[in-house]
Amino acid sequence: METADQKNFELATEEYESIVAHCADADSSLELSNRHIAHAAILTKHIVRRTENTLDIITGSMPELFFSKIKKQLETTLQKGVQVKIIFVNKIAPCEDLSLLAKHYPNQLKLFQIPDAIRPTVKEHIAHFCVSDKKRFRIEEIHGDKDFVKDPSIKAIANFNNPEIAKQLQHTFEELVAMSTVSNASSGQCAAA
Repeated sequence: METADQKNFELATEEYESIVAHCADADSSLELSNRHIAHAAILTKHIVRRTENTLDIITGSMPELFFSKIKKQLETTLQKGVQVKIIFVNKIAPCEDLSLLAKHYPNQLKLFQIPDAIRPTVKEHIAHFCVSDKKRFRIEEIHGDKDFVKDPSIKAIANFNNPEIAKQLQHTFEELVAMSTVSNASSGQCAAA
C-alpha cells in the first residue's frame, strides 16, 4: 500500500522531471540541484538524451537502481553513433546489461577501470560526474566512499548549457582515461543499491 509520503515523492519526481526536460530541451543554463538517486537518474537520462557526439561518465559503481533508469536512453544514444566512455572508480565489474551494451557497441561504448595504484587519490580528489558534448554536465560533490544512493547529504548539480565548466570536466575526464585501463571484456553484477 502506498503511503502519503511515497505518493508525494512520486508527484514531486514527476514535476522535477518536467522541469529537467524543459531545461534540457531549451539548452538552459539554469543550475539544477539534486540529492536523490531518482533525481540523479532523471538528470542523467536527459543529458544522455540530448547528447549528439560524446558522453563521458565517471562513477563509483553505477548501481542497477540507477542504470535501469537510463538504459533505454543510453542504447538510443548509442544507436545514433554517439561515443560513450564510462570510468569506474570502485573496483567492480560493470553490470551485465552495461557489459552487453559494450559488446553490442564495441566501437562506441568503452568501459574503463581506475588502476589500484591511483584509486584512493581519485576517490579523495575527483568528483563523480557526466559531461556531454563539452556543454552539459552533472557533478556530485566529492564524497569518497560515501554512497550516493544511501546518503542524502551528498549534493550534486547539473546544467544543460555551461561550456566553461563542461570543458574543465572534459579535460579532467581525458586525463583519467589516459591513466585507466579498458575493461569492456569484464562483466558482472551491478552494484547493489
